[in-house]
Amino acid sequence: MRVHHRRWRAMRRPIVVLTVVAAASACAGHTSPTAAHATVGPATSVTAPPTTADPKSEVLAAYQRFWQVWLEANDPPNPNDPRLAEVATGGELQTIRLSIGNAAFNGTYTRLPPHSRYSHRPSVVTLSRRDALVMDCEIDDSRIIERSTGRVLNDDVVTEQLRSTAHLDGGVWRVSTVHQTRQWSGVRTC
Repeated sequence: MRVHHRRWRAMRRPIVVLTVVAAASACAGHTSPTAAHATVGPATSVTAPPTTADPKSEVLAAYQRFWQVWLEANDPPNPNDPRLAEVATGGELQTIRLSIGNAAFNGTYTRLPPHSRYSHRPSVVTLSRRDALVMDCEIDDSRIIERSTGRVLNDDVVTEQLRSTAHLDGGVWRVSTVHQTRQWSGVRTC
């Protein structure tokens, strides 16, 4: 299966780039809506997740915020954006920092087009006191753009089914893994 998702495509760069970005991140000293379904449109600004008595709503709000921060940290790419540690943890935090670092190294950024159809429709499948499994149907029409010329390098539109986990850490839900399980060209229903 050819992977189109911007997050994973950026990870297919040479390992040397990943090592340089990982070393730079290490030197920087960084530490780490109300129903079972929600949709997010183009990112504008990031706000703190609401505190509710419904843990599923908290998980979904944290998951949507993860993707908002991911988009904003990619335009322009900043792998040291402190908000990344607010929305991601563990291996996923390292993965998104490396992905965003690769974009910076390669002189690209990710931006939504005008009239974007970008969206996430997640649902919480399982939930324990500290861990949640989230299945998501994502429509990704984001563009990868060359910073020096403004040329669009990739404007593929794909629909992806994502399997993600979130972990409750210090009273805050953070995304701990994101895995693509299926992908279709164009706008589809998962």
